[in-house]
Amino acid sequence: MTDKELYALDLVRYGQAFTYVSVTGTQCPCMVWRESDNPTYSVEWHRLNPTPGDEDCSGSGLISTTTVNNSLKGYIFPAQGLSGKGLLSKELIASIGEIQKEDMILLGATVATTGAFFDMSGAVEREDTVTFNSINYVIRHYFSLATSAEVGQFFLLRRKV
Repeated sequence: MTDKELYALDLVRYGQAFTYVSVTGTQCPCMVWRESDNPTYSVEWHRLNPTPGDEDCSGSGLISTTTVNNSLKGYIFPAQGLSGKGLLSKELIASIGEIQKEDMILLGATVATTGAFFDMSGAVEREDTVTFNSINYVIRHYFSLATSAEVGQFFLLRRKV
């Protein structure tokens, strides 16, 4: 068995179950600053351009959405104590910013039933959610470990408000 297969087996056996909800759709025209990395919803645009039915994104920034629920397993643990223990580099902490009390780290992801690796590197903070222990989180940061993006991915999760 390869190291990758052993790691996947460990995630299935010992990892915590969580749900990853991915929402895709067409970006609503109300989203401003399209050239930015973080487009934002514009209430003003909807006031100036009222449209009935499917053309209204209802504050989500997406029209004609599709939602997919994935039952996964991974290692999930509190992020707060990691910086003081040298587990997160200073450069990594600088890119994350202040770690909040309820932030979590998700290390790896496999499909709970098959053990196949699940790539979450394309997760979008505004649309996608991780639910763990009945608490919803957004994925704030994705990091690829040096070995392989498929095996060595981890995420900073921030409690969704």
